[in-house]
Amino acid sequence: MAVLLRDIIANGLCVVNVKRSESESESESESESESENFKYYDRTSKTSYTNNATNIGTLYYYKVKAVKAVDGKDIASAYSTKRSIRCKPAVPKLTLTRSAGKPKLSWNAVKGADKYWIYRSTDGENFKYYDRTSKTSYTNNSTATAKRYWYKIKAVKVVNGKDIASAYSNSDFVWTTTKAPTLSITTYKGDPKITWKAVPDADLYWVFRSTDGEKFFHIKETKDTSYIDKNVKPGTKYYYKVQAVAHYNGTFAIPSAYSYPVSITAK
Repeated sequence: MAVLLRDIIANGLCVVNVKRSESESESESESESESENFKYYDRTSKTSYTNNATNIGTLYYYKVKAVKAVDGKDIASAYSTKRSIRCKPAVPKLTLTRSAGKPKLSWNAVKGADKYWIYRSTDGENFKYYDRTSKTSYTNNSTATAKRYWYKIKAVKVVNGKDIASAYSNSDFVWTTTKAPTLSITTYKGDPKITWKAVPDADLYWVFRSTDGEKFFHIKETKDTSYIDKNVKPGTKYYYKVQAVAHYNGTFAIPSAYSYPVSITAK
């Protein structure tokens, strides 16, 4: 993690001298002596400074002097107030999708991170630690269907046996769905007949049809696990997709992903 140091430069002064001290102690009080060992570190003409040469878990102390050049000589102020910060891993960026109807979390790899802590909520406010992983993706299979889940994560570096965690990532939510149906197709008296196995937690199914395999239109809602399309023209090839639908609180429809399409020529 880079350290961002901010201080206001007095009016008319143009250079800031930055001094730094560091300690790997666990608390500031334990490392007070180290905090006094300041050395000149860098300079800037700006009113902020990012220190990129730092180590995760190390406690750094900083103080600043404002400097005015007069007749070629540097006239420096007294030291600023001492400030300290312990470096943490960078904050990961979280994205959410679904895998087979379940929440799938993905994020960028954070430099130096050994693992990631996952937090979950069902209301978007009260997050609780849920799980950990060393990977940069995670599928939450232990969820209910047609329910909304929020997530956020932390990147974690282990330093001297202790966990140093980043700040929370952004939070995001996703609705869970049923799995998509798997279709098969035949003809019944010349008409296309689509069948599929019942999908757990599905309340009904939406059937979609296309004549070019690209633009699909909703043609039927059914609670059955098959559908015979009698509104067809002989010799025309038809494509079909189906979504399984679960209801949130008995009213709000949450559809699955589309099934893989199947096709057949009407006779």
